[in-house]
Amino acid sequence: MDNPGGDQHVRVALMTEKRLFRDALVSCLGTQEALSVVGHAGSAEDLLVLCGLRSPDVVVVADCGDVRTAQAAATAVRQHHPRTRVVLVYEQMSPDDLASLWRAGVDTLVPASHGLEALLVLLRRAVGGQNGASEGEGLTDREREILALVGAGHTVCRIASLLQTTVHEVENAKRRIYRKLDVASHSQAVARAAALGIMDRPALTGPRTVRTGGVPLAVLRGPQSVTRQQAVVALLAHGVPFALEQAATRAVAPRPQGAEAWHRGPTVLVLVEPTPQDWPSPDAVRSPIVLVSMNDPADVDVVEGLGRGLAAVIGADRVTEDLVPAITLAARGYLALDANRVRMLLANQRRDRDGLPALTARESDILRSIAAGHTVRQTARSLGIAEKTVENTQARLFRKLGAHNRAGALAAAHGWGLIEADGAERPRNGRAPWPQHGRTLTEP
Repeated sequence: MDNPGGDQHVRVALMTEKRLFRDALVSCLGTQEALSVVGHAGSAEDLLVLCGLRSPDVVVVADCGDVRTAQAAATAVRQHHPRTRVVLVYEQMSPDDLASLWRAGVDTLVPASHGLEALLVLLRRAVGGQNGASEGEGLTDREREILALVGAGHTVCRIASLLQTTVHEVENAKRRIYRKLDVASHSQAVARAAALGIMDRPALTGPRTVRTGGVPLAVLRGPQSVTRQQAVVALLAHGVPFALEQAATRAVAPRPQGAEAWHRGPTVLVLVEPTPQDWPSPDAVRSPIVLVSMNDPADVDVVEGLGRGLAAVIGADRVTEDLVPAITLAARGYLALDANRVRMLLANQRRDRDGLPALTARESDILRSIAAGHTVRQTARSLGIAEKTVENTQARLFRKLGAHNRAGALAAAHGWGLIEADGAERPRNGRAPWPQHGRTLTEP
């Protein structure tokens, strides 16, 4: 969402209580070259926190419906961030409302009847006269990068490897993030950042365009096992070139990207009984993936895998017969799935055409508890159920959301609009979140 390219970008923060309108406005403003949307909020309290973290040049308060809400937001921003401009987009306004908003520190009023173009013209004019707000104690680019990787479900060790830094540095950065967001855990940090719009949503990516022509190279990844030995035998029997990937090699230069540097033909990543750490991150996928698994993966795992480059799924008992044909099809850009599996996926799609994961009441309770930063034991006590029930329900929730841990589940749930993190419990440090009264520090 943040677009730091160039010094002439106006940093814009948005506030509106209506999420649909907020998302639409973020999308529209994000396409403008001169603008950089640094976050969004649904309340005056969250707006003030956002301004402290991202230091916007302009705050756009849109369609609040309640003048007192807009006045409180303007007063808070003006008192704590006097160099930030406040723009209000309004539907109706009385003379008394106008006077109170000017006193609160609103710089510019834009009637909603003037349309989006009027707002864009106003924001573009700010390019030549930016306020040069200081970042202060806001989140740094590295901290936002670490926060996004935490939301994607990566461990501290994996984040350190991806960013080519140390585990100690990542841990220190996480502590700074917790302090700045006023939270106590990574789940709360992800929920808070998602509510403030300062964490980019991970987009689902389809299989990459594969390199066609020539003999495919199979890169085998996974723990040493009988299935992996059978895969090697099958490749040798059919004359298919392959490379065995080692964990130490993957930490430095993850294949198959390294294999593409010296292999002229297509490359296929074969995951044999993989652990969660063996799966490449979405942004690191460069080749189609063939999954060899002893256990039949759940439908939600297959759908998630298709979004991450999965091209074929075969059973461990069918390695000798099916591995080479699956690699050949994947190398040519085709999908190879069992016919019954495809029928089940299509049936599920017809039952759930809107694409939203259908959560039970209990799963929704668990999700809210995760957003509040509760442990499994605390969740069980608050809901009056056994800890084992919480763990089982949580596992089903993760599968539906295509996540592997709590942070990933929160990021996915917020992206679907299944939870608003604004209502989640979060620890406070005793400071008033924003002033209840106060005068404008600078003239508008």
